[in-house]
Amino acid sequence: MELGPVEKNNHVRQRAASGNVDYGNPIVLHETSKTRVDLVPFYIPHSDHTSLSLKIVTYQKAHPPIEWTDIKDKSVTLSEDAVSILLSELPRLKAVANEEEIGEYLTIRVEDGTADLEDLDPEAVTSAILNVLSQKDVISHLSGRRLDRELVKALQYSVRLSEMESAMAELREMLE
Repeated sequence: MELGPVEKNNHVRQRAASGNVDYGNPIVLHETSKTRVDLVPFYIPHSDHTSLSLKIVTYQKAHPPIEWTDIKDKSVTLSEDAVSILLSELPRLKAVANEEEIGEYLTIRVEDGTADLEDLDPEAVTSAILNVLSQKDVISHLSGRRLDRELVKALQYSVRLSEMESAMAELREMLE
């Protein structure tokens, strides 16, 4: 199945010779003068839905007249579950790549002013929020908003209480 690359936004779905699956045109992920890596989508029909599977294939430049030959031991197929994981992780990885510093990052999707925390660890979210709220510039920004002063004070006290609890736990460890 050698289809040759197509334009970036032009996706074609066609039936495989077996008749059991459909496939799309390869998308060139990487190309040098000696190798090329393609991503080939496969559409697998089920009774209630069609799943997407991806195959990553590496080609090597051969001597003329044959241009590209498949390197069989350098291809991998990603199942529908693997594709879902890849799709959900890529935006998060890109967000971390946009940062300059080494550290631990928690990415939160925000849409229409609402944070989507569904797939996140509650303890990690709480820790990150407390960390953000302990920063003076964030508190001063919150104070400038139309938030009830009691809410801002409660957040400040909560952050301070959390800091004190952490310090006490650290002190206990040192004393033991």
